[in-house]
Amino acid sequence: MADIISGGHIDFGVGLGYRKYEFDGFRVDPGEKLERFIEALDIILGVWTTDEYEHKGKFWDIPRLTLVPKPLQKPHPPVWVATRLGTKEAIDFIAANNYRMLSAWAPRPELRATYELLKESRESNGMSGPFDFTCLRHVFVADNDAEAKRLGSDYIAYYMNSTALFRPIGDHERDEMVFDGVDTCIEKIHSLSADTGVNNLIYWMNFGGMPQDLVKRSMELFAAEVILNLRDNIPLADLPSAAAE
Repeated sequence: MADIISGGHIDFGVGLGYRKYEFDGFRVDPGEKLERFIEALDIILGVWTTDEYEHKGKFWDIPRLTLVPKPLQKPHPPVWVATRLGTKEAIDFIAANNYRMLSAWAPRPELRATYELLKESRESNGMSGPFDFTCLRHVFVADNDAEAKRLGSDYIAYYMNSTALFRPIGDHERDEMVFDGVDTCIEKIHSLSADTGVNNLIYWMNFGGMPQDLVKRSMELFAAEVILNLRDNIPLADLPSAAAE
């Protein structure tokens, strides 16, 4: 329904999950998560693309059904798979199915290794040429570095402390935040692209309990001062649009 209402502008994002308490809450063995993920995704895409769909699998049995309305995009909305580790198994699965990949939280050496694996896997599946390589970064833009530190440090600390309650925090995460003045933000994003091959960023701009007026000001500065520079200077595959959370 969302795909129809938007005129075919919905992307569908999925991931395996990583928070132990969520698996515990549903009494699911985390060791089964990859098998469960693949079977569940097969079911979702199956009901989107098949008039009379039924499924009998390891984890779920679906009696014959017809889903209406179906998505507007054919055969279905683009599928994004989020992965933190960028393992060869996950990358091969993504490339073989022509899905898109989102790398979250990864440090630069990991991102570069993931980029090379994805390029190799795409080529082995007959896909050559430029492609979107996407990662997630926290972003806060101020007029200058000192102002960004003064306005944003408390919210970074809140985010880090709360996130550490349910997953380990990597040493790189604070440093890789794009949390600076306009010029430094531009430099960091250019550097990230050059080091890793990233050409499409998802900007997480509302986090750590940050007040909405600060979020709005940051987004305005980003749109007015940062994004035009990036569009002019970072090579993109089909110029993907930036996403803001």
